[in-house]
Amino acid sequence: MNKEKQYKAAGFSVRFLAYVLDLLFLMVIFNFIEKLTPPLPASRFTIFTEAMNLIVSMLYFTVFTASKMQATLGKRIFGLKIINENSEPLNLFHSFGRYLAYFFSYITFGLGFLVIIIDKKHLSLHDRIASTRVVIPSPSYN
Repeated sequence: MNKEKQYKAAGFSVRFLAYVLDLLFLMVIFNFIEKLTPPLPASRFTIFTEAMNLIVSMLYFTVFTASKMQATLGKRIFGLKIINENSEPLNLFHSFGRYLAYFFSYITFGLGFLVIIIDKKHLSLHDRIASTRVVIPSPSYN
């Protein structure tokens, strides 16, 4: 059976809920890191916090997406996977490129995400840029 026919494109609602869960997981991680951080002057703390948040977010989205789970924790809870246009898992480099492509979905005031609603394949702007798809695999998908 063709791998491409073994999944269904994930729609906006489930992707949004998965993203909200990811943000909650990240807030827990950020809070934990903040508790471990020694006291710093306010200006340095802000710079340090923003840098750490960026690094942790990048690692979270890149590493989980490139892992055997093929998804962040939020997406995994909803049974979603991220694949490339050939229906294969992403490697670390491709996953990092997908993370960078999120920028374009954000700078369009979120329209890059909302396009999932009207796109027949439920692709976001960053999916199109990175040549990826978020899917709900059938039970036979490997």
